[in-house]
Amino acid sequence: MNCRRASLLGLFALSLLLLGLVKRQYQAASQESYSEYRTSRCTDMIHRSADSNINETLIYAMQMYQAGRLSFATEAQKNEYLSKIEMLRTQYSIRDLAALKEAVQRSRLKNARQALSECTDMMDGITQAIFLAQIGEVLTNLKQAGDAIPVLRRCIEIKPDCATCWVHLGIANEALDRSSEAKASYRKAIETGGFDELNASYIRRAKILLADLEDKPGSASDEDNSTQTSHSFGTGFFVSTDGSVLTNNHVVAGCRTIATRDGSPLRLVSRNVSSDLALLKADSAPSSVAVFRSGPAPKLGDAVVAFGFPLPGLLSSEGNVSAGILSAASGLQNDIRFVQISAPVQPGNSGGPLFDSSGHVMGVVVAKLDALKVARATGDFPQNVNFAVHWSEVRAFLEEQGVPYRKEASQRETSTRNIAASAAKIAVAIDCTP
Repeated sequence: MNCRRASLLGLFALSLLLLGLVKRQYQAASQESYSEYRTSRCTDMIHRSADSNINETLIYAMQMYQAGRLSFATEAQKNEYLSKIEMLRTQYSIRDLAALKEAVQRSRLKNARQALSECTDMMDGITQAIFLAQIGEVLTNLKQAGDAIPVLRRCIEIKPDCATCWVHLGIANEALDRSSEAKASYRKAIETGGFDELNASYIRRAKILLADLEDKPGSASDEDNSTQTSHSFGTGFFVSTDGSVLTNNHVVAGCRTIATRDGSPLRLVSRNVSSDLALLKADSAPSSVAVFRSGPAPKLGDAVVAFGFPLPGLLSSEGNVSAGILSAASGLQNDIRFVQISAPVQPGNSGGPLFDSSGHVMGVVVAKLDALKVARATGDFPQNVNFAVHWSEVRAFLEEQGVPYRKEASQRETSTRNIAASAAKIAVAIDCTP
């Protein structure tokens, strides 16, 4: 009897164990299925957001066409737009374009709010910021600028170097007749810099909006220092004896005038938005020009030196030098157009030369990592994670423009002091007036 009882107890225990295993497997499968569902749903929200942006652009283009302010390149293009507008009218059961645009905007607002409500934990900082910027933009368009302000401030808190957030905060403030706050927001947008096309496009927009606002009657009284603070700054350097100056595209994007800090004019010759490079031309020939590295590519861990004019008015006007190493031969998410460096850089360093240990230029300083974003994701602040345009991109750009730049093999190391002295002779502080 005891043996039989023990056997039954053993079978009962084994049954419980098996039931536990089955339950855990079911829970794991359910969790995996739910995760896939959430991923699919959140991805769909992002796609819907993109579609709403396109639809709003289509309606705006059609409004411009009906007002006689836009013409289509071909009859086929016009028919394509008309067909898409007709589909939207059917979808929303609305004929009037203004009412249709508002309906699309409200749909976009609802989608963005839902995405942030359900999918924030699956988003990085920039994605959250873009959705918040969309909410702020639509609220402003719907005459609810007061409600847009806190949303856009949250956008800036999450991604302080996102020009999109600053521009829409400026537009919201302008809608509320707060011209001083609007100007300050546009200037903040211009100061963000960055090598992605989205930021560059909003920097250009900020410069146009700021210029328009300052041209309005009475705008000069808003701020005593408006003319001085409306400028943005960066760095460039001479690459040939004919006065060619290399810098970042985002440094000069949207500028009405470009000059060196001493007032010497610079003329924009060419730009490459993808690699964030721009070629300028000075009226006079320089006393020294950059010498670019040739031969074997730099290796990870090799010493690098950055030079530029960061934080004008706060740091030295004679230039700032910082040393580090080549941390990676590609940028964010393995972007081969850029390299990662540990040399510290600040706003204003953009467009400055990056040297190897021989004092030869091997890149163009372009951006720094968003430390706040990484800290939120990992719980730790990154140290000296910055980026420069890859040497191959720089040389390819100069060769496409037919610039007769100098190059030498890097064979002998020199001191950081010598590199800094050479850098000061070729680098120029760039002043952009929007």
